[in-house]
Amino acid sequence: INEAGVIQGEKGDHLPRRVVGESGSTFVCYRCLAEDTERYGTPFIHCTHQTPSVTSCWRHRIQLIDRCPNCRCPIEPPKGIILAPWQGCHCGQDLLKISDLAQLSSTDAEVSLAKFAKVLLEYSQNLDRPHNLAEIYRSRALELGFGRGKKIDRAGLISALEDHFGKSLLAKIDRAYRQGRTDSWLSTLSRRDFAESPITRHLILSNYLFREPEAFMSQLSAISELPTDGARRTRNEKQKDQNADSDLGTS
Repeated sequence: INEAGVIQGEKGDHLPRRVVGESGSTFVCYRCLAEDTERYGTPFIHCTHQTPSVTSCWRHRIQLIDRCPNCRCPIEPPKGIILAPWQGCHCGQDLLKISDLAQLSSTDAEVSLAKFAKVLLEYSQNLDRPHNLAEIYRSRALELGFGRGKKIDRAGLISALEDHFGKSLLAKIDRAYRQGRTDSWLSTLSRRDFAESPITRHLILSNYLFREPEAFMSQLSAISELPTDGARRTRNEKQKDQNADSDLGTS
C-alpha cells in the first residue's frame, strides 16, 4: 500500500471488497462517526448505512455521504484502503467535524425507510420460502385498495409510491425507475418474477405497504409457520385416511 492508501500488486487481496475500494461506494453519517469516536474511541462504518435504498441516517435524520463535502473525493477510493473516517480526507477535511449546514435534512419517508431497513437487518427470522413474499405484497396491496377485482392496480400503486417517497428519491435509489423502465417495475408482486427484483424494490414496496417493520415481520413469521403445498397435501391425505377409518369403525 502506498502513501495514498492505494493497493499495489496483490497485497490486501484477502481484505473485504469494501475495505479495498471495490464495492462501489461507502456511505457514512458524519454525526455517527463523531458519536462513535466519543463512545468507543474510534469511528466505524455502519452496516445499516450500506443497505440498498437507504439514503438517510435513521438516528440523526440527515443525508448519508459517500464523498468529502469539501472536495467531493469519494470516501471509498477505487482500489484503495478506506481511511477517511479515521484520518480525514486528503484535502484536510475532518469527516468528524462537518458543519451541519453542509448537510441536507432527510425527509420523513427517507427516515422511515432507513429505520425499516435497520430493523429488518437485525431480524433473525429465516425465510424458508421467500417466493411467498409476493403473496404478502399482493394481499396487503389489495387490502389497501390497490385492486381491480383480484388484480393489482399497478399504475395506481406506482403513483402512490411516487406520492409517498417522491419521484426524486425513487430515481436516486432505483435504476430502472430512473431510466423510465416501469413496465415490469412491480415484478415483486409476481411469484414467477419476484426474484428478479433488486432488494431496493423489495424495501420500497414493503416499507410503503406496511410502514412499520413489526407489521411486516409478523407476516413473515406467519408465512414461516404455514405448511408447504406438499405438507398440505400430506395432511389432507392423512385426514382422509382418518375419516375413512372412522367410517369403517362405525359401520
